[in-house]
Amino acid sequence: MFDVRSIVLYLIARYCRVAGKGITRTRIMKLLFLVDYMYWKRCGRKLANLEWRMYLFGPFSREVLGILDELEDGGKAIVEEIERGVYLYKAYEEPANLSEAVKSLVDEVVEKFGKLSLNELLNYVYSLDEVKRTGIGEVIL
Repeated sequence: MFDVRSIVLYLIARYCRVAGKGITRTRIMKLLFLVDYMYWKRCGRKLANLEWRMYLFGPFSREVLGILDELEDGGKAIVEEIERGVYLYKAYEEPANLSEAVKSLVDEVVEKFGKLSLNELLNYVYSLDEVKRTGIGEVIL
């Protein structure tokens, strides 16, 4: 398993660089799920030590919220509340301790899915067989 904090930080920084703007928690959650999902499909195991459960709004990992708080508290990510309950994350420092393979996978996900509208991204994630057949509260990955 790889360092999840570094993966999340790299994903935020990469998205900011590609999109030219910050990233919402919802988008972080879905893109990070896709990173873990694609690694699982390719390698037969999860990339990150996260438990992905199905909730009302799709795949969710409580651990990611704690990591986002840690990144903010540690000054690694800048967080701005853009409207009530909607937070925008920005990071420009990429962690040095990630392998090129992991960076490449995150890059692939950000390039392929990062520019989709939120609805398009959600529709794609919800269309995955593993997501469709998982009930609310059940573990997806």
